[in-house]
Amino acid sequence: RCLNSIAECSYPAVEVIVADGGSKDGTLESLAVSRQRMGGMLTWISEPDGGIADAWNKAVAMAKGDWLLFLGADDTIASPTVLARMALHLETAFPKHRVVYGQVAFVDHDGHVLRLMDRPWAPVEFRSCRYNLPHQAVFHHRSLFTEYGRFDASLRIVADFDFLLRHLMTAEPLHVPRLVVAKMRVGGASTATLQAPIG
Repeated sequence: RCLNSIAECSYPAVEVIVADGGSKDGTLESLAVSRQRMGGMLTWISEPDGGIADAWNKAVAMAKGDWLLFLGADDTIASPTVLARMALHLETAFPKHRVVYGQVAFVDHDGHVLRLMDRPWAPVEFRSCRYNLPHQAVFHHRSLFTEYGRFDASLRIVADFDFLLRHLMTAEPLHVPRLVVAKMRVGGASTATLQAPIG
């Protein structure tokens, strides 16, 4: 579902990098089938890793694009026009904004929307760790990884929050309201508790 949702997008300038942890469950065979549809836009690495953040770091090292979006295996792009619509904002965001985000829709296993995660930027609350930006809707400019390094792979759930804090403690993201970027199925690593980081 994740790869199919990307393949259906109307925006042409996309590279898709799958960081697989050495799966033996047919994932690689599925990727080979997806490549028949997606062609050279799809690449992957498959080897044991140290968790989600470690996999993200491997994908970042392979990425060539200017903006990076991180999706989990159960996440999907919300509609075929999303990336094209977001691209209009990304084209003018940099260098003033290096983090741009929209909405995430939480869905059940049948795809029904349970609620939207769409919180306008509130610097005091974010910087005091009261909430995080909706990860599957956050576009990261690649210069962030040059300046701030990698995700901290020792943080199992909040590596994305930790990374964003390095930049957003002194900078502002661009919030794109009413644009649902991705759908996230409940039950994954970060929705098991739906808790904010405490610190």
